[in-house]
Amino acid sequence: MSGPRWWWSPLFFTLACGSSATPPDTRAPGAPTNQRATVDSDGSVSLSWTSSPDGDFARTLLARFPPGGRARRPDGTPAVGDPIGMDGTVLFLGTASAFVDRSAPVTCGVVSYRLWSQDTQGRWSDDIALVELDAGITTPPPTQPVTSLTASAQSGALFVNWTNPSASSGFSETRLVKKAGSAPASLTDGSLVLSTSFTQYVESLRGQVSGSRLFFAAFTCNACGRCQAMPATVSFTVP
Repeated sequence: MSGPRWWWSPLFFTLACGSSATPPDTRAPGAPTNQRATVDSDGSVSLSWTSSPDGDFARTLLARFPPGGRARRPDGTPAVGDPIGMDGTVLFLGTASAFVDRSAPVTCGVVSYRLWSQDTQGRWSDDIALVELDAGITTPPPTQPVTSLTASAQSGALFVNWTNPSASSGFSETRLVKKAGSAPASLTDGSLVLSTSFTQYVESLRGQVSGSRLFFAAFTCNACGRCQAMPATVSFTVP
């Protein structure tokens, strides 16, 4: 009596083993999310984001675009400093989730940043994570306030006079804010009565209540509209 016979089939082995294999990932990774940007006092831009959670995530690309710049999905794997799209520049390529741009352009226009994800197979995300800065926010406000700010009554009118700082301080214009009862703390804390490069404001005192106090705050601003946070102030009591 002969013993049991064993046989082996390559086809059966292939089918049995292949049935539990993980199918290949054919999808591009998702774009970064939760992107944010903060402009620091020195004009640098601190950016942060959440990297793609895809299992085959390899790196994030961050690029900066000047006003009017146009984005285009990366081709291949560019290096830091390479051009991208229309007028864009690659700033960062890696696995970190934060970057500080210390060379942001000084412009009155809108500076923007775009982020893409790349997977281990070299595919880039179809979507873009976009960050747009407020227009002119990378320009520093003037370094000097107005001086010699005074308020006085002459011939039934109120005269507010001051001396503007030099243009070398970044000065372009003075914005004068008026408020009754207390000094304006910001450009929106009161009524903006004048935006000018001149040095005087005049208004009639007709109809003003005698003994009431008016306060004026003079903010120096640059050509992009960014103004000093701490203004010069003066008060006036209606005669």
